[in-house]
Amino acid sequence: MNPISENPCGRKIAFSIFVLFAGAFLAKADLFVSDFNNDVVDQYNSSGSPVNFYSVIEPSGVAIGPDGNLYVATAVDDGFGNGASIISFNPAAPAFTPGTTFASHVSDNDLNNPAGITFGPDGNLYVGDLQSKILVYNSSGGTNINELPNALLNAPSSLTFDSTGNLYVADVNNGTILKYSGGSFSQVNNTLFNGAHDVGVGLDGNLYVLDISGGTGGIYQLNPNTGTSQLLVNYGTGSLLDFTENDLVVGPDGKLYVSGVNGDTDDGEILQYDENGTYDGVYLDLGSTTDPTYMTFSPVPEPSTLALMSMAGIAATIFGIRRKKSAEKIH
Repeated sequence: MNPISENPCGRKIAFSIFVLFAGAFLAKADLFVSDFNNDVVDQYNSSGSPVNFYSVIEPSGVAIGPDGNLYVATAVDDGFGNGASIISFNPAAPAFTPGTTFASHVSDNDLNNPAGITFGPDGNLYVGDLQSKILVYNSSGGTNINELPNALLNAPSSLTFDSTGNLYVADVNNGTILKYSGGSFSQVNNTLFNGAHDVGVGLDGNLYVLDISGGTGGIYQLNPNTGTSQLLVNYGTGSLLDFTENDLVVGPDGKLYVSGVNGDTDDGEILQYDENGTYDGVYLDLGSTTDPTYMTFSPVPEPSTLALMSMAGIAATIFGIRRKKSAEKIH
């Protein structure tokens, strides 16, 4: 006799375990994409279907804050005459809901040309301003609380943190990947890139760099400890020559996602690669007239958190079964 199949309580517990853990392992992230040409940030679910969109004039960097809101950088205007700005949106709000100005050139003259943005482990927002500076804003009030020393900076276009709190910066004009740790910058790459626009931290601990220098551009894997790099994807050869690359992010699944425009079709596309540079196909085809640039994924709950949630659900199921049995005994 199968004790689970013959016991209704056992079936309930087994079903709860399956549902809760399946939900944990199937958790997916939404992708937010800045469409520079159409003055919008589009949100897509894990199936590639559009979920929402956010109106921003010439959007650039995007990031999800600790509050779950979407933050978007624009070097033009927030729509309220405040010039270069960081705008905050609530993804749970209906489409067409206006954003809130988080920081602007009017309130902070240091903010002039924001590009890549990211939230640090301290909860603050780090903004790469193409006028050779990195600004730090308090997430609770949008106040400029710091400017990182900029002796080595010349157009920081992409920022990301690793799991230990080190900040990595792609400095596009200098062709360098910089590491900010202990209050100072140091150069990571031994060999200069021609146009290091983006840097992401892989699940394997390596850095992944998108070089956008036309015929010699591509995706590089960069060892942060040795400074050595190797070309994984060459956008200067073959059919890839017709793809204009704009941005790279490492997804929660460890895959590499690259935005750009297909020169043959004029469609904006998001391409997908594994960490070895193997092409996995077009992740999203956004259609003609689109120009996908900066991207970010929504956070996925940590496995430990999902496991605790699952165990809590299982415990609640067992407790409910026991309460029902006790009630049956009383009657």
